[in-house]
Amino acid sequence: FELAQFEIGKTISSGASSIVKRIIRKERKQYAMKEISNERKMREYVAETQILSELRHPCIIRIFDYNLGNETQAPYIIEAFEKMSLDDAIKKKEVSRDEINLISVEIVLGMRFIHKKGFLHRDLKPLNILLSKKKHVRICDFGLSKPDDPDQSISQTSGVGTMHFMAPEILEGK
Repeated sequence: FELAQFEIGKTISSGASSIVKRIIRKERKQYAMKEISNERKMREYVAETQILSELRHPCIIRIFDYNLGNETQAPYIIEAFEKMSLDDAIKKKEVSRDEINLISVEIVLGMRFIHKKGFLHRDLKPLNILLSKKKHVRICDFGLSKPDDPDQSISQTSGVGTMHFMAPEILEGK
């Protein structure tokens, strides 16, 4: 993709290392552009793009392009655009019991695929689960992800992620 093909829209979200903006291609198709705003996080960005390029699954966000940046352009990833996170849907009470059941199954399917491919997400939370218009799951934000190393066991996830969503055994160091 060439960025000149897009109209840059409003900021969708921002975090410690990136800003996500809605972008619209000339044929009116919408995407999300994740721009890296913290150069110290470049290693995580490179790892995220490499991991996402290996993960093709209906329950995982799809990347279409990425750029390592230059003097005039910050590094970015162009991803599929979804309007709502699971966090938004829960807060707005926009999911039925049947949809919650389907969402749960799709999260498990996506995570199982990630693990079978040999990766750990390490920051799974409602904000990192996007929902399509039909409430299908797209797991996103692989910035803290890494290849699984069975020899490291618990130390791979210790102290990584969003504390509020960590499993108790991780918090206890078990």
